[in-house]
Amino acid sequence: MKTISTLLLLLFIRICNAQVVVNGDFEVNVGGCHINEWNVDWNNYINDVYVFGEEPGAADILGPTCPDWGVAQSGSYFIGLSIVAADSGADAVALRVSGLLMADVDYRIRFFIKKDAAYLTDPIQVGLSMDSLSSGVLLETFPATFGTAWEEKEVFFTVDENQEAWITFTAVAANNGWMHIDNVRLDEATAVDNVDELAVSVWPNPTHDNLSISCGTNISNVVIYGVLGNVVLNQKLNASTAIIDISTFASGVYLVQTTTSDQRIGTSRITKK
Repeated sequence: MKTISTLLLLLFIRICNAQVVVNGDFEVNVGGCHINEWNVDWNNYINDVYVFGEEPGAADILGPTCPDWGVAQSGSYFIGLSIVAADSGADAVALRVSGLLMADVDYRIRFFIKKDAAYLTDPIQVGLSMDSLSSGVLLETFPATFGTAWEEKEVFFTVDENQEAWITFTAVAANNGWMHIDNVRLDEATAVDNVDELAVSVWPNPTHDNLSISCGTNISNVVIYGVLGNVVLNQKLNASTAIIDISTFASGVYLVQTTTSDQRIGTSRITKK
């Protein structure tokens, strides 16, 4: 038991020190669908997500109040990037990374993407910038081959020196396309190479009361650990989604361990306010 507790504590410390994409699930203070919004408006809805596309391009916040444009991969909201051939304005957004990226660490960006059913497809460039106003260094270009169903993509990179960073997404070309992006995440590639990692969406984060958990397969158990590795919740489940009440938890950081029926395990860090 002591060995297990020590391993959990080490895992917790590693995850708590890891960098994350701030508001990469696009779930904070959105309050409806918003088309062609610029930074002043964006910052009223989603903190630390910035728009820097070419005039007259801007980005869109989409959700349940505009269902004709699809549904989020998980949660309620997602974003749209487009290029209109008639004006060539390219939509682009930058998402802030919490904390410094560390030199010579192998990082992985994961995100979900699809195209809108009524539009064509544009390529999407993923970059790494040192500010929120430019695409920065190009990491990878994904060709215009996306379908109308959400699909997950990965980008791997390292940096030469410790630095603050923004992950950027830019629509390129002029195909009258409209691309949708959701659940942008960042982790250390070396931290997940040796485990059978499970893709789990946990939101909102931070949260005051309820915590939603979603997975692509059946969840059998959710365990939430405190900062010292102590179990604060152990709940049996038999569903691919769940809402867990943590309103009585003390404010602080917790580790959520999700186990599926086929014994795969996913871990997520959350903050209770």
